[in-house]
Amino acid sequence: MPAARTAYDYFPIVFSVAAVIVAVSIVIAIILVARQHRSARSADREPMLSYLDTSAPAHASTQLGAESTEERLRELDELDHRRAISPEEYVRARSKALDGNGA
Repeated sequence: MPAARTAYDYFPIVFSVAAVIVAVSIVIAIILVARQHRSARSADREPMLSYLDTSAPAHASTQLGAESTEERLRELDELDHRRAISPEEYVRARSKALDGNGA
C-alpha cells in the first residue's frame, strides 16, 4: 500500500506552475512595453511619456463647460428625443442652460 501523499509532495508541481506563470507575465509585460515604445517612436512622441494621451484637446471636453448654449440645447434635445432623461429633467436642464449657468 503506497504511503499517503502530503502537501510537501505537491510542492515541486505548485512551484513549477507558479514559476511558469511569473515567466509568462514577464514576457507579456516586455512585449507590451516594446510595442508601446515602437508606437510612440513611430508617432514621433517621447516613448517614456507615451502613456500620457494628449491627442484629445482639452477644449473638446464637455466637463470643462466649453460648449456653447446652442450645443448644450442640441444635446438636451437629443437626450429628450431618445427618452434618456425625463421631461422634468429636460425642462430643468434647458432652463439652466438658457440662464447661462452651464450644464
